[in-house]
Amino acid sequence: MLRSLLLFIFLLLPSVAQEASRPNIIMVMADDLGSAELGCTGSQVIKTPHIDALRAEGLLFTRAYAGAPVCAPSRCVLLTGRDLLHAQIRDNAELANPEPGSFGGQPALARGTRTLATLLKDAGYRTGCFGKWGLGGASAESMEGHPLAQGFERFFGYLCQRNAHSYFPQYLEDDMGHMKLAGNMRTHGNVWAPDLITAQALEWLARDKDRPYFLYFPSIIPHLALQAPNALVDAIPPIEGDVPWTGKSYQPCARPRATYVAMVQRLDHHVGELVAAVRARGELKRTLFIITSDNGATWSLGGYDAAWFRGNGTLRGHKGQVFEGGLRVPLIASWAGVTPRNASSDYPVAHVDWMPTLAGLLGVSAQFASEGEDLSTIIRGKKLDRPRRGIAFEFPQGDGAEAVVLGHWKAVRLGGRKNPAAKLQLYDLHADPAETTDRAHEHPELVDSMQKILRDRIPSSRPGWEFPKEHR
Repeated sequence: MLRSLLLFIFLLLPSVAQEASRPNIIMVMADDLGSAELGCTGSQVIKTPHIDALRAEGLLFTRAYAGAPVCAPSRCVLLTGRDLLHAQIRDNAELANPEPGSFGGQPALARGTRTLATLLKDAGYRTGCFGKWGLGGASAESMEGHPLAQGFERFFGYLCQRNAHSYFPQYLEDDMGHMKLAGNMRTHGNVWAPDLITAQALEWLARDKDRPYFLYFPSIIPHLALQAPNALVDAIPPIEGDVPWTGKSYQPCARPRATYVAMVQRLDHHVGELVAAVRARGELKRTLFIITSDNGATWSLGGYDAAWFRGNGTLRGHKGQVFEGGLRVPLIASWAGVTPRNASSDYPVAHVDWMPTLAGLLGVSAQFASEGEDLSTIIRGKKLDRPRRGIAFEFPQGDGAEAVVLGHWKAVRLGGRKNPAAKLQLYDLHADPAETTDRAHEHPELVDSMQKILRDRIPSSRPGWEFPKEHR
């Protein structure tokens, strides 16, 4: 009897090990959520108990960078593992609306792009995307970028970022079709899209227990406009100084501060629903939760009170800038029994790292190019001994901006598009995380090193160089 039992355990061990190395993956990407807008990252006004619980069971990265300082390119970097210097989508370009009442979307990822979804689908995962896409598929011109053409087996949500500026849209995309939302008028309505999208994600999650899954959940919360159901806002106690927003940008809002709090807390509620669903399936110990944002919090726009919320903490800048406030994001990785509990890591990490990291966790062949680094060692609770190579950014909108993070140093160049000779600013992020004092004149050798990284990594900074048409 004992011999038979030992033989059974011996035969079972390989499958157990394989299952442990193939976790379910739930990746929550908030939209414009600042690095200091969660309870566990320092917010004094927003309560996020479900995300805080994941943080308590997992790992908080205290120096996490987005892919870009705005939506579409950051999502491109995350999903493709190519940094902003080499990404196909490098800014928030828009396509024309094909007809009134519909949205044309953004430029598309090229056909055949290697994405997180294709990587995981090839590894046997089922793949679903629920939320805001922004990388093509909203019009005939951009169908090659549709999520279903980029490795996802299920999609529900917004293909176009402009449609996502309303929480009461007149329609959402449902795979290759549309779901009309009766009674929604964009300014108000019967169906608050984030709740419906979450319900669709939960329904998809419940369907299949035979395969591991990758659930990509790019919520539109808390991007403007400030819109939430009355019941959610009414549950927030009165906030002193919360005066109505009547400006021209986005939509009027009677209680803008309370509405923003309600929106972020509803995102936390959605995360709680996902965790509860995983728990009900008995899969908490084989599910990796990743919580992050596409860029830093925005400036005072559309009723968002940047000075009051301090969504980027004490960091300089905001969404749309390559200073820390525009690029730093919250990042939590939580995998019960694998990630160290209530731990923190100050190792510099970025969205570009998730492609090699997930490949490393799964032990799959890395059939892709990436400027990212494999963080699976940190996820499993060990330290990386090697120094981080430079993380480089270029943001071509406006006058152009470039940045490099190398250890605790950060180089920034503004106006490089109009003036390629613009000098680098240099900041010591360890002593000066708010980037207040330019130290370039004190460290000419380091400035030269940073300049070399930019010269080697950013071909568009070379005179006469034109960015390839297929990557625009």
